[in-house]
Amino acid sequence: MVPEGKQRLRVAEGVYKKANGRFLATFRDPGHKQHWKEFPKQAEAANWRATGRLDPRLVLSGKRPLAEVWGKLLDHHGSQLKPTTRQNWEQEWKAHIAPALGNWPIGKVTTVVVKDYLAALEKKGIGAATRHKCRSILHRIFEEALENGEIASNPVAARGTRVKLPQRKKARVLTSEEVAHVVAAAAKVSGPSDALAIESMCFLGLRVGEMAGLQARDVDASRGEITVQRTVSDVGGHLTVQDSTKTGVYRVLPVPAELPVWGRLVSHIRERGLIGQAQLFQSTGGNTIRPNNWRRRVWAKAMENAAILDPPTPHSGRRTTASLLSAAGVPPATIQAILGHSTLQQTGEYIDVPKEEMEHGFRRLAALFAATPQSS
Repeated sequence: MVPEGKQRLRVAEGVYKKANGRFLATFRDPGHKQHWKEFPKQAEAANWRATGRLDPRLVLSGKRPLAEVWGKLLDHHGSQLKPTTRQNWEQEWKAHIAPALGNWPIGKVTTVVVKDYLAALEKKGIGAATRHKCRSILHRIFEEALENGEIASNPVAARGTRVKLPQRKKARVLTSEEVAHVVAAAAKVSGPSDALAIESMCFLGLRVGEMAGLQARDVDASRGEITVQRTVSDVGGHLTVQDSTKTGVYRVLPVPAELPVWGRLVSHIRERGLIGQAQLFQSTGGNTIRPNNWRRRVWAKAMENAAILDPPTPHSGRRTTASLLSAAGVPPATIQAILGHSTLQQTGEYIDVPKEEMEHGFRRLAALFAATPQSS
């Protein structure tokens, strides 16, 4: 809020919030001429200011330091990133990229320089996952410079700069029996609301942030539908409620009454008198659930109490949904729609086929082989 008696309040470098709620951006161009413009949103004002402050002489000659291009990249696109993604990018930049390449002119960084940089990280013992992330950040920085006309090509696009990632450990998936044990354990150590939250994640394919973001109005009892349309994130102790899912596309789940979790959800809403924007699942204080705290306070304790070996993360709830649906004979395209994935390939990675099912497949193949006349 702008203090009473003041016309505007400085909210960022060169950006001021006016008493009328609009944002005023101002800067001096390379010729020292003053410019200013009003915008309805702070992000728009910051982007306009950042674009206007670019010195065309430095852009065309590729002399801007990598750190400056990085800063402008965040100015232009930072608001479009998930808070967790931005935090991860900034951590890797400060720890690994800025010390080595931050002062390099953008036009002087060649493919050989990038290869040497990545090799140096490996010699320091930096893991493949971190090196892969650093390369991805560099690739995005040089794409920004390429769009600005500062460089002729992206040196990080060369195949030789790619970082080979180790084979990922197979993600843990819960069986239906294990889900029942975990739900019962959660009801004992935390309460029926958290138990229902876990059950919803495992049978409806909800991300932990989507579960925390559900509101009473998202459950339409008359139509038998749940609309998944927002996400709660907890970054650095700062809680953010975004009016969008991870993919930016909301999804509507038509849940039949035969699925037990549906009846429990409807009863949960009625018994607690939840209406409108009231959170469907709440913290112990009646506030929005903090996903990071909920993992420790509820999920981890329920896993321990249920004696689950090799306990998975809350994201395994989505993998569990996918695997149970697949075992029930649901087509992959339907599973993709339920989970809200953009590709079938991603959905396939979520489906775990039990050993017994694979053996059953081979037995069917053996039966087919035995029924086929063999030539002598």
